[in-house]
Amino acid sequence: AAAKREAAAAERAAAKAAAAAEKQAAQQAARQVTKEAADRARAAAAATSKRWTLLSSVLPAVELKPGDRVQAKFQGDIGGFNWFPGTVTAVHDDGTCDIFYEDDGESEKRVAPRFVKVLLSDEEKARANDARAAGQEIRLKPQAGKAGIERGQRVRAKYLGDIGGVNWFPATVTAVHADGKCDVAYDDGDSEERVAPRFVKVLLSDEEKTRATAARAAVEEVRPDPMPTGKAKFERGQRVRAKFQGDIGGVNWFPGTVTAVHADGKCDIAYDDGDS
Repeated sequence: AAAKREAAAAERAAAKAAAAAEKQAAQQAARQVTKEAADRARAAAAATSKRWTLLSSVLPAVELKPGDRVQAKFQGDIGGFNWFPGTVTAVHDDGTCDIFYEDDGESEKRVAPRFVKVLLSDEEKARANDARAAGQEIRLKPQAGKAGIERGQRVRAKYLGDIGGVNWFPATVTAVHADGKCDVAYDDGDSEERVAPRFVKVLLSDEEKTRATAARAAVEEVRPDPMPTGKAKFERGQRVRAKFQGDIGGVNWFPGTVTAVHADGKCDIAYDDGDS
């Protein structure tokens, strides 16, 4: 009888241990499912945080390549106004691209960047803006509210922009008014009062220029200052990006390898796509 009781007790203990192990495994599985669901939710949130951004507003920091998913304004150059999903099938030297539309199987050639939207996160768009700012040496996003203009600030202003002036000139802000307008003294000796913020571009400070240049280098994966002493100091075999036919108006940069370096600092390049 005692042996039977001991056996029964041992059996109950084993069943209890098995139940506890099963419960623990179920809890671990539930936690894993919860974690995976949370990961999917975070990924979905990250995906939805991306926004369609006009390609022309982030050039040249963002470059298209065949296979990229985009939205494009079909026949935008002749008045089309509807945007459709598509895939880039080719990119041309003039910055236009060919697009295959997925909804109806149509295609369109040489679509201008102003009719193309790319999907970017806020962070990606900020990096692109920083990269553009480095090239233009102006703030692309002034401070919130008004133009963020301060007395003594270096700017570019559109002279007589309120009556049709089209040229921008370097200047210094001499006064800022309550309505956001400012007075400027141009470097050539002219001056202008109560210039509207839309006719003023704030130049980057040295610190901002350094940050923007670093951002552009990070986006483009190139050295921020490839010509420290006036010449490029290229080396045979070096990996580069070069503007194909840039001397006759080419606008797109392509990866390549330096095949020869000349005494005047120029170099020969073999592009990855087979051109040279």
